[in-house]
Parts: sequence; C-alpha cells; structure tokens
Amino acid sequence: MFAFGFSFFISLLLALRVESLTDPSQYPVCIIGAGPSGLTVAHELEARGNSTVIFDSNAEVGGKCQSYYDDPIARTTYHAMGALIFTNQTYNNTLPLILEAGLPLSPALSPGPSANWNYWLYEAGAKGAQSVTKLPFPNTTELFEILVEVNYYEFLWNELFAPYSGSRYEGDICEEFTMPMKQWLFSKGFIKLPTFVELGLVYEGYGNIAQTPALYALQFLTPEILTYYLGTTPGYFVDFHKLWVWYAQNYVKGTIHSSTNVSKIDRSGEYPIVTYNGPRASSSSMQTCSSLIMAFPPTTRALKAAGLDFTDEEFDIFSNVGVTAYWAAAFKMDLPYPYAFLETPATPDFRPLAMLRYFNESTISTAYSFGLSLYNETSADSDEQVKQLLLSSANDLGTGLAQNRVGGVDSPITVSEADVKLLTRQDHFPHVLTEALQGGFYAKYNALQGQKKTYWTSGLDRFENIESAIRAAKDLVENVIF
Repeated sequence: MFAFGFSFFISLLLALRVESLTDPSQYPVCIIGAGPSGLTVAHELEARGNSTVIFDSNAEVGGKCQSYYDDPIARTTYHAMGALIFTNQTYNNTLPLILEAGLPLSPALSPGPSANWNYWLYEAGAKGAQSVTKLPFPNTTELFEILVEVNYYEFLWNELFAPYSGSRYEGDICEEFTMPMKQWLFSKGFIKLPTFVELGLVYEGYGNIAQTPALYALQFLTPEILTYYLGTTPGYFVDFHKLWVWYAQNYVKGTIHSSTNVSKIDRSGEYPIVTYNGPRASSSSMQTCSSLIMAFPPTTRALKAAGLDFTDEEFDIFSNVGVTAYWAAAFKMDLPYPYAFLETPATPDFRPLAMLRYFNESTISTAYSFGLSLYNETSADSDEQVKQLLLSSANDLGTGLAQNRVGGVDSPITVSEADVKLLTRQDHFPHVLTEALQGGFYAKYNALQGQKKTYWTSGLDRFENIESAIRAAKDLVENVIF
C-alpha cells in the first residue's frame, strides 16, 4: 500500500516536472516583422505579461516607415520612404503617440487650406516631361457639384460602410463592397468624385480604381481623408520612422533582432522554431517560440522566403494575396518649392508618379514609383531598372522646368546616379481582388488564426496605413489571442 502510494507520488512529480519543462511561458512569442503591426503586437503582449522577441530584415525598426536624413546623426530633416501624412480624426490611435513622442509637424501638401502647394502635371518621356502644365482647378459651378457629391458620399459611408470600419474584417463581406471602386461609385450615381478617388488611390499606390475593391478604397477614403484630397481638410507631415524608433525604445522590452534574415520556420513540433541569421553571425541560430506572429504582408513569395512550412489551407488562402511593388527614392535635385510634380496619366509603370521637395531647407527631393507586381511574385522590374527610369524622368523634368520657367527655374536641372542617396523597395498594399472577396476570403483567413500556434497581422487585416496597422494589431491581442 505504502509502496504503491510512494511510486504514484514520484510519478506525479515527474509528470509535473515534464509539464513545467514544456510550459509555453518559458518561451517568448516570436514576431516576424518590426513595423507598426509587429511593434504594437509586442507591446500589447508584454502588457499582458508575455515575453517577446522580434525578427526584422531592416537595419532599424519601422517596417515600411523608413526615412532618409540629410544629417544621419541629428535627424532633423527627413525624407519619408513610406508613410508620411496623417489627419486628426481618421488617425485617432496614431495621433496620441505622435503627440507623446513630441515630434514636429508640418502642413502636408494639399491644394486647399492645409498648405500652399503648387501642383504641376507632366507626361512620361522627354516630350511630355518638357511640357509641364499647371493642375487645373474646378470652377465655381464644378465646386458646387463636387460639394453635393461629397455630402452624399459622407452619408453613404456612414450609413453603409461604417460597420466595416472596425479593427478588422469579420466574416463575409457584403457583395456591394467586393466590386471595384469605380463600379461602386457609378452605381451610386457619382460623376465628379471618381476623378479625385482615382488620384487618391493611384498616387498612394493603392491600385487602379477599376480594379481595387470598394472595401479597401472606402476604408482608405474616410470622409475626412477624401476632403483632405479635395483640399478642404488639413493634413500633416510627420517622421513616422522616428515615431516607431521612439515607440520601440519606450514601449517594447523584448529583444529586437534587426538586419536579420529568417530562413526557416518549423511548426512540426509542439512549439514553433525560428531559424535566423543575424548581421554578424557566422552560423544560423534557432529560437523556440510559445507562439508565432507573422507581422508582414502574407504573400506566398514572402512566406516562402521566410521558410514557412505551409499547410495546404494556408497556401490556398495566401495564394490570393497580391501586393503593389513600391519604390521610394531620396535624391539630390533642387526642385522648386513648394511644388509637386505628378505624372499624368498616373499609371503604375515603374516611373516616378510623383516628384517633389518636401522641405525648403533641403535640396533633397523625393520620388515614388509603383509597379504591378506579378501576383505574389517579385516585381518584373529590378531596382536598377527603376533607378534608371527615375534618372531619365528627373532629367526630362529638369529640362522642362527650365523651358517653361516653372518656379523660377531658368536652366536645366540635371541628376546623376551619384545623386540618388537612397532607393527602397517594399511590398505595399496587401489585398485580394473581387473574386476572392466574394469567395469568403476573410472568413477563411480569420479561421487560420491560432492554427499551429500561428497568428497573422498586417495591412491585409484592414488596410495598408499606420492607423489600420495599430488597430488590427491591438484587436489581434485583445480579441483573438486572449
């Protein structure tokens, strides 16, 4: 009797010891991606007593929020390679962080009261770029017609779309929001607004109005954001890279492995194991994780690059996810200030869609180029090809400014390869198209959360902007993980 009781007691102790050895709390939550999504998730998890470790390929945190600085030490004058503009109401989770960080703000480019910017148009090629023209503005009658449509848009947005403006999409999407935005606008009788909506989408890299589903366009173009693009609501510039560096220093306690390549994610065992190579490591390291959070656009190309061991269900779902190839460049070119030069027609042909100088005290200009990525694959154009298109476009524009005496320019402005200070490429705007939305994509995507101890958060959850990244990441921790 005693012997049986003793052996049972020993067995119980051994079982408890084995259980303690595999207690998930001894392993951190592994987060792949140190952008707004990954950093927000890390803070929210740590606030609930979980340890975290983050892996990111960039040299500094921020994800697509990177900047080029005239002075890399002082970092006072910045040139955004990613997110740059915010408004007060739409960015209500972002604004408190900006104010707490004490970052300087400046009026964003807008044809309205928020800033006194001059907009000029040019076409691709030498002839087009040398025939720059000032952006025409609506006359009084047209302005009245636009105002009527804006009021109607705001009514429809609040009445019909507001239920979809939460932190993430849950379940099936109403069919009218799965159709392309152009079709949705015309189905509601809009005549004037499509032009402004198209400009807002294409110049921000959010696709073509004839293809981008209304779900994403309406999420982006809140009534406030729409009126910003119309020039009646102020917007502001801020250095979002500096914001996320500050956030990581003040709100994230766990280790952040920067300049690190994740080469394998093994989920075949009880806990996920991440294999990674640091910037100065001579061999790979491995990290066992209590759970795994993928905080970047989940295209199959990107997931394959991280060495993810796909399930069939994951592969089928993420094969629907596409991105826009997005380049940003900081280059030395003394463009007139405050002028913004926009390519028209605005086509994602890898040439710069916009070139401008953000700050009068700097001779560094910024250009943004977009291209249609092969669905889920890398772009058809290389960084070098995009750089050459930038140089030819900038030099053609420089000649055109002198010929037309734009902004006081009286001699051609030339740009060489040495003037390109930074060129970055990102997978921008993860999204799915109409057919996938109508096939219940988001219900299937949400069902993946937690499978194989893996969670997903990125611009795909709601939209590709800072505010959406913060909201979706918070919601993941508050309502999905816990």
